[in-house]
This record gives sequence, C-alpha cells and structure tokens, in this order.
Amino acid sequence: AFLRALTELSALAEHKGTVRVRLVDNGFFANWLQVLDAAYFANAAARLEPDWIITGKEREFNYGSPSEDVFHALFHPFSQSASTASTGYFDVTHRFNFLLINVFRGQFLRGSQATRRRLEYSSVAQRVFQVKPHLLARREEILRCRRAGVENCPVIGVHKRVDNPGTARMQLEQRMLQIGCYIQAVRKVAKGYEQGSPWIFLATDDADAVPEFRKAFGDRLICNLTAKRSAGGINEKKLPLEVHGQEERLSIADAEDCLLDALLLSACDAFIHADSNLTIAAGILNPHAAAHHVRDLVDLAERNAE
Repeated sequence: AFLRALTELSALAEHKGTVRVRLVDNGFFANWLQVLDAAYFANAAARLEPDWIITGKEREFNYGSPSEDVFHALFHPFSQSASTASTGYFDVTHRFNFLLINVFRGQFLRGSQATRRRLEYSSVAQRVFQVKPHLLARREEILRCRRAGVENCPVIGVHKRVDNPGTARMQLEQRMLQIGCYIQAVRKVAKGYEQGSPWIFLATDDADAVPEFRKAFGDRLICNLTAKRSAGGINEKKLPLEVHGQEERLSIADAEDCLLDALLLSACDAFIHADSNLTIAAGILNPHAAAHHVRDLVDLAERNAE
C-alpha cells in the first residue's frame, strides 16, 4: 500500500492534464482534506476538478439529492490555468499525506513541524476553498451577536465529537473523552488569558454537549444553533449513531452547517480538539490559532474519572 501510494503520488505530480478528485463516501472534511491534499501535490500546470456530485447511493457523505453538486454549492470555482495537455484525467480517490489519514491525523496539529505544515497547506486552501458569501455572513452574524462591545475578548473554540464506536475507533487512544474533560480543558486554556473571561465557541454534533457547556459557561457560550446533533451510541441496527451515515438523507444546508463550524473554529484565538478532520481543517484555515489537543490538557486521573 505504501509503495502504491508513492507511485500514485509521483504520477499525480507529473500529470499536466485534469486532476479529478473523486467523492469518497466518508465525512464532509475527509473529502475537504482530499481535495486540499490533491491540490497540494498536483502539478502546477494541472487543472483540479472536485467531483462532489451526489449519486444518491452515499451512506456517509449523504448531503443533498442525486445530481446535486455539493462542492459548488458551498465554494466558488477557483481560478486556475486551463490545462492544454491531452493526457486525459487523473483520478484521486484518497489522501496521500499519512498525517491526514485515520488515526495518524491526530498528529497533524501537534509536534515541532505542525506550524510549518499548517502554513503550507493554508496557502493552498486559500486558493481552492473560496467560500460563498452567505456562509461568511452567517459566520460573522454568529460571532457578532455574542461579541458586541467586547471585540478584544479572546475566543476559545472547542470541537467535541459525539461518542460512538466509529468516532472512538478513529482516535489514537481508541476512545472519546467525555464532555467534562473538554470543560476542564477550556478552563485550563482560559487561565492563560489576562484580558478578561474569554468567549467559548462550541462546535459539536453531540446533543448533550450544548446544555453541559451552557451550564458551565453561561451566556459566554457561542454555538451554531441550527446544526443537527445526535445522542451518539448505536442505533437499532447496531451501527454508530451520529448525524451523518443514517438512513435519513441530509441536505446541502447540513453540509453548510458542518463547514460553518470549521469557519467559526478558525476564527477563534485558540481551539481544543481531539483527532478530527474538521479541526485539522480549522487549523489550516487559521494556521496561527493555538491548537490544544484535549488529551494534552487533561491528565490521566481526570480521563479515568470520566
């Protein structure tokens, strides 16, 4: 598999025709990162085509109805040179950077080279993901309604995934920390700010997280109230229970809410995260925000107490 990936990567770097980034039946930001990774490694002369057109057969990436183009519903076409090469299509069906894949992804935002990685991918993301104005306006509205008159107050972001066998399996430690650990982590980060109590932005698909954070932080909590959330665990078919991947299809509006959470996290001064594609995206969109892995903030005794 490693040699095959290297062979494909070499071919991608040399291809000067059209690079078609195929939709994979996975979460929203797995596909976002796949487009970004392809753009990062592609030849400068190539033309990139994200293919997020819904067939209706998707289970995980089930945003919208058949024939809807999810990518261009959210992003403007980005400027690029028209390929003059007659070498046909090169199809990208996976990510190449191992730090963007499965359990390894928890290391992307950590380590001595994390800032360099974020900056390099950020320059590509700014070119490729030109978000539609109505989504940027929604981001500003959510932040403005809670920050009026306190523009200098810092904002700490938190991404808390719902707990189910699927999300736990994608963590390096093979389990999700519970809500209380995230609240303790926020309090530790907040102590580092001297200019008053920070605002807390919570991005979550966990239905229990919002009331628990509201209890802990009161009216200093910011969140996207329109986003769908789930109780977690497993459903009647013994499958992981979460917002996507269920029998009921989602809409383009649900994809917008997913993207909006990353845009909001990227507007924070710092954010707390587990192993997640969404928080990698937020860290790339704002490579200067301080990224804190929740396990680095919560000691072993606190984890085991949950």
